[in-house]
Amino acid sequence: MENIIIVGNQQYDVNVLEEAGFKIEPNFEAHGYYTVSNWGGYEVELNDSLDGARLRDSETGEVSDWTELEYIEPENADSADGEDGGDGEWIIPIWGGVPLNQVMRI
Repeated sequence: MENIIIVGNQQYDVNVLEEAGFKIEPNFEAHGYYTVSNWGGYEVELNDSLDGARLRDSETGEVSDWTELEYIEPENADSADGEDGGDGEWIIPIWGGVPLNQVMRI
């Protein structure tokens, strides 16, 4: 039997991904999904204490390292209407930053 990993709706051969330099995490448990335009997105896994996260790229299957969530202060965050000085937000500071309030729970 082949060693297959399923990411989103695509299947990948783990051996091929590892040979290409990707780190495969077999115990990734997705809790949410973040969409990046029409390109694809990231699956999101939160740790048990809910203060850290890691991402899995939906196109490549690459899994990030665990990182602590960061809070962006209101003066550095955009509000919902696009004006500066919004309520602030929690982000996952990986691959350009993923706003936690835009992650869909799955």
